[in-house]
Amino acid sequence: MMTLTEILTTRPVINVHSRNVIVICLLCFIIICLYGRFRCQHPDFQDPLMKQFHLYDLDGWSLSHFLFFMMIGYMYPDKFYLSVLLGIIWELFESFYGKKRPGFLGGFGDCATTDPNVESGAWWYGRLSDIICNVVGLLVGIILHQKV
Repeated sequence: MMTLTEILTTRPVINVHSRNVIVICLLCFIIICLYGRFRCQHPDFQDPLMKQFHLYDLDGWSLSHFLFFMMIGYMYPDKFYLSVLLGIIWELFESFYGKKRPGFLGGFGDCATTDPNVESGAWWYGRLSDIICNVVGLLVGIILHQKV
């Protein structure tokens, strides 16, 4: 078993675990799009993940980032860099989609919302705090993997 230091200093290797991490992230993307579709079809739905924790800009989505990446870190502790990269790509996508709203998701999360906490109805928003939650979640998952 690799230590946290070894994981962080080892050169990334592409293997079956890399593919698994990418597939899990794609499945997560599909689930989020389906959740967005549900939100579009139910405009009065109050998203419980929008609940603010009153600590910086953290909310339920921040917690979902932490837990998802903790699971990835636990299951694939040797894929730290790939996981961080995918998390950054996701936040860049969210920033682009939230600001430009190009509509190519076709009703799977790009609709207006009645939630007053969401600026101009944009549901997608990328945040630096989400990337931090991703990295902290990964590290916690890797540590748990080593302890269990």
